[in-house]
Amino acid sequence: MSVSLSINKTIETNSGPAIWSDDWSKFTIHGILSIAIMTVYGVQVCPFIETISYPNLVLTFLVGFLAAGILRFSLRTPINKRLTPANQARLLFPLDLGCFMLVGVIVATYNLVFYDAPWDSLMKVFIGLSALGFYAASDLALYREKQFREFLVQSDQSVDLSDNFIPYHKKFIAFSIVNILVVSTVILLLIFKDLQWMGASNVPVTTVQWAVFAEILFVFVVCSAYVTRIVLQYARTMSNSLNSQNSVLRQVQGGRTDTSVPIVSNDEFGQMAYFTNQMISAAAKRRSELFSAQEATVLSLTSLAGVRDNETGMHILRTQHYVRVLARSLRNLPEYAEKLTDDRIDMYFRAAPLHDIGKVGIPDAILKKPGKLTDDEFKIMKTHTILGVKALEEAKKQIGDSEFLTAAHEIALTHHERWDGQGYPYGLRGASIPLSGRLMAVADVYDALRSARVYKQGQSHDSALRTIAKGRGSQFDPDIIEALYACEQEIQEISEKFADKELHLASRPLLVYSA
Repeated sequence: MSVSLSINKTIETNSGPAIWSDDWSKFTIHGILSIAIMTVYGVQVCPFIETISYPNLVLTFLVGFLAAGILRFSLRTPINKRLTPANQARLLFPLDLGCFMLVGVIVATYNLVFYDAPWDSLMKVFIGLSALGFYAASDLALYREKQFREFLVQSDQSVDLSDNFIPYHKKFIAFSIVNILVVSTVILLLIFKDLQWMGASNVPVTTVQWAVFAEILFVFVVCSAYVTRIVLQYARTMSNSLNSQNSVLRQVQGGRTDTSVPIVSNDEFGQMAYFTNQMISAAAKRRSELFSAQEATVLSLTSLAGVRDNETGMHILRTQHYVRVLARSLRNLPEYAEKLTDDRIDMYFRAAPLHDIGKVGIPDAILKKPGKLTDDEFKIMKTHTILGVKALEEAKKQIGDSEFLTAAHEIALTHHERWDGQGYPYGLRGASIPLSGRLMAVADVYDALRSARVYKQGQSHDSALRTIAKGRGSQFDPDIIEALYACEQEIQEISEKFADKELHLASRPLLVYSA
């Protein structure tokens, strides 16, 4: 299993990796801390080192770290240039650990040559620097991992995945075991030294107790500080991976399928991200198929309605585009920013053609009457909202409820309701009218005013806006009228682009869903 897009080329040709892999400052800090710790630790653990002056002791460690730094630089440069970050990670940890062990060898050799130090003193120096090297190498490895993840996210790249990796929990277990061995070894050395000290001098028991306590406390504080930092880095890495995963899953739950989890590590978190992205891709495909089925259903229904209605299919096309443009404009008002997401606006766009589906149940004598309807005829005409809802409810029984059918239900039922409560079929008032219905009401009336019929002339764009503006706060939602004026140029362009051309909906069905 692999994920496309190797990062090898980027590493060889871009200066970016120098940013995420620049850990020289941290290596230097670890070196300085190690010198400070070793001058205290060495005196406490090794009686011989206690005989060396602090300036000479510090100078010896400085020379050792300078030599290790030169070696690290000479090996690090080709590693950065030639190897992938995954292979770098395998080599840089032992390189950092080896540098600290080299310092131990240099200091021990110097003490042996110039001070004729005993072997137990040499081993204590080597063990102490090796222990500090283990902590420093672990911290540097986690730091590089963090920088590398950030580099991948910023450059929108992914790592290559394979089944050959060490699980994160095993790394943590290994670190814990080595940490226990390090602490145990150092404490044993302290106890051994104190036993020798007690046997070689007549020191009061109380003094010995406090000395042993102080020495063990010092080791405990130093080791705890390193372990705490490393554990926090482990926790931060896991938290970032899980937060990234959860963030994407929340987006998918909200309807987004154009997102993905960054694959930034070849471990179980990378595998999790890979399979999550596969799941999102499959969900996006199923969603696309569902939308296609919905559109085919809407096309069939609106085509059927168009066969019997005097209005052209261009009315359906125009009004659904009006709804989308109005919704996008309305979203600029703060109170609608969260309600009108891209997915919801798209849903309104796809459901809008069903606003008059109930006209299928209106008798031809009324539906196709060229003149003004009588009061009784108008009462029958108004039932098309209820008839449309009944048809959609039958669809719900067959395929189950969905947000799309809910939006279509709201639009078909409430697009003739009025803001002042004088509309039909239920006389809903104000915000009790669904937002989709309020948007459709403005779009439907604007198109009716602009369209020419055998019994009336179509109005100009400006005239239609003035007519609609008179209904602000009475027939229409004031906020939507404000949104209409904010996007009036787009509304006019849609009206002109999809003007009636004596085309029936059934003759050009694909226009209903053109973007």
